[in-house]
Amino acid sequence: EIWFAIEQYFNPPVRFYTWQELQEQQFPVEEIFNGPELRNGFLKAAELDAAVLKTELRTSDIINRLMDIVGVVAVNNLLLTGYDAEGNVIRGKADLALDAQGKPVPDNNKPSAAWLLYVNEFHQPRLHRHLSRFLFYKNGLPFLPRLDEAQDTLIQLHGEAERPKIPAASLDLPVPTGTFRHPEEYFPVQDSFPLTYGIGEEGLPSHASTQRRAQARQLKAYLLMFEQLLGNAFAQIAHTADLFSLDPNIRQTYFSRTFTKDDIQGYNELTKNLTPAALETMTEALPEFYERRNGFLDHLMARFGEQFGEYALLLTDFLGQKVAPGRLIEDKISFLNACPQISHDRAKAFDYKTNPCAPDNISGLKKRVSLLLGQDGSSNERAIIVEHLLLRPKFFGDALFPACSEGPCATCGDKDPYSFRLTFVMPGWIAPYNVNMEMRKFADRTIRAEMPAHLLGKICWVGNDDLQFERFEDAWCKWLEANAKFDWAEERLQERIEAILANNLVNASDAAKLKGDELCKCAAAILTNFGIEFYDWMATNIKAGRTLLEDTVTFEGGTLFTPDPITLCAPMTATKIEKLLKERYAAYTEVSYRLWVVVNLLSKLRNTYPGATLHDCDDGSDLNPVRLGLTALGNYPLKKTAASDAAPENIAPNVAESALGLAPDPLSPETAASNKTTKSKSQAKKQKPDEAAPPQDLLFAPDTAEPASQPKKSRSRKKIDNPEA
Repeated sequence: EIWFAIEQYFNPPVRFYTWQELQEQQFPVEEIFNGPELRNGFLKAAELDAAVLKTELRTSDIINRLMDIVGVVAVNNLLLTGYDAEGNVIRGKADLALDAQGKPVPDNNKPSAAWLLYVNEFHQPRLHRHLSRFLFYKNGLPFLPRLDEAQDTLIQLHGEAERPKIPAASLDLPVPTGTFRHPEEYFPVQDSFPLTYGIGEEGLPSHASTQRRAQARQLKAYLLMFEQLLGNAFAQIAHTADLFSLDPNIRQTYFSRTFTKDDIQGYNELTKNLTPAALETMTEALPEFYERRNGFLDHLMARFGEQFGEYALLLTDFLGQKVAPGRLIEDKISFLNACPQISHDRAKAFDYKTNPCAPDNISGLKKRVSLLLGQDGSSNERAIIVEHLLLRPKFFGDALFPACSEGPCATCGDKDPYSFRLTFVMPGWIAPYNVNMEMRKFADRTIRAEMPAHLLGKICWVGNDDLQFERFEDAWCKWLEANAKFDWAEERLQERIEAILANNLVNASDAAKLKGDELCKCAAAILTNFGIEFYDWMATNIKAGRTLLEDTVTFEGGTLFTPDPITLCAPMTATKIEKLLKERYAAYTEVSYRLWVVVNLLSKLRNTYPGATLHDCDDGSDLNPVRLGLTALGNYPLKKTAASDAAPENIAPNVAESALGLAPDPLSPETAASNKTTKSKSQAKKQKPDEAAPPQDLLFAPDTAEPASQPKKSRSRKKIDNPEA
């Protein structure tokens, strides 16, 4: 028992219990279930706190435990000695004195501690029974323990105290069973009247006069109104769960009871054409259902701290009073159904190693923003969230983000373009964002509110008239698929070159020249020079507009990467190094080419804006009206039918339809600008030759009258080499 008590002090066990055992020990329910969910029983918080690694052992604590053992009267002497793994005594840890700063001062002259023994950090103390000595006194005579018998008893004590995991343990309190009261069952009031009224199931006697029968029927008709009110009340109680249900097929919040002749005697004689559908229409009209259904869903969302207030107002303004309430119900139900997932995965990224472009492989941020914007799968589901950290170069010579790309969608300056940055590539040509700037601003506010505070986000509303969005979407997916084939943490090119250099030195003099930092610098220089050649070769082909062939190592025209021979830092063989680099860089060619395409397209993304309409002082006749200082010049005209849900995916640019329309230009620095900064053509002519004209004057290209026999000239600028010209 002494051995067992000391071992329990050195290494306090963590035992598993059932909730029934803890309740019997008077633990409150909230304390039992406090903490993370467990699968093999429950733990005591006090035992967990006691199980931390000890940094010191006190003899007073051990004596207190020994005195609790039945038969122990006193402890005359107790010393603690520390041993290492080889069985050598550890000195400088016993009964240490403290200096002026309160820190222990090692004393190598004390091998054993009478009061306090310090334990090394991250070490667990164990009782070494073979190096320990116990001496017992009984009636003044000393006795030694019988070790074999004590060992058997210790094993028995360990078995009794062991509380392993409980895989089949009940992990929750049983749900109390109730009695279903069948609230929808109804006993008619008419059947409770005395028989003399003749309105119950028995009715009137056969000899009753016609007048008497008419009087009974008149009373039954009068009572039928109250029967219906009571029946509806019981039906409302029975369908309470449906009020908070997320079933999209629920079409009422006021429930009614439909009676039959089996419920009320003579019911068919008292009613005419009172079908269940007619009764539901009288009970609750469609506008009332929309209002109440949205209210119940708002209550459920408020329980999670969510609300669709601003979105509801904008949607009503965009779709109208008749369509918006039904759409709101669908959006709220979709959000509430996904609430457990988007709450659990709120900070979870997408898996870029496994099926990176699968429809269900999206980040928690994208899923949450999509639901908050009330999308039905056509608009925000196509959005692309680019984590710039994924675009960082993976090896020497890999693609780099352009040093400067101006514009609201891009990054410019000497800042790090990779760390703590996101770019939201939004489909700006899909309804409602292609015609309604207020919905677009709401989306911008929602995205910024949902982004983590430490990340800087850029939001770019990209058009698709020139397939700008689809080209970037295709390039992004192809790069992700190529990148998923590599485990970049295991490539370690520089370390592999260092190993080749170290193992292939020609003689001792070469080895003396390259050791330590010199070997590392030599490997880095070789890799850097090789990477620069690869970068220049890739940049040349990209600039020439060549695409990579299916063999993933050759560009159009047969251009193959042929680096210069490896130049070593000392007279050593370069065969193995050259073979390694050529092999690895041949494997890197496709993924690097895909990254080049992605970063180039990303740097050239430009916002697109819908055309604006001049306000004519008539309510409801204009969409996206011009406001001084707040209106962006549109890249495409505003369609009169764009407010419908079936808005076209691609809107052909025809500037003649709108006085404010702009021809799309993906190569221009800006595709939209404020009305208040627009200059007239006469002002543009007065600019100096070296001054760049404002984006408005460069982009504004209205149609001109042309003879009918001549085809209209194309305004496409895809082949312009200098977008500033």
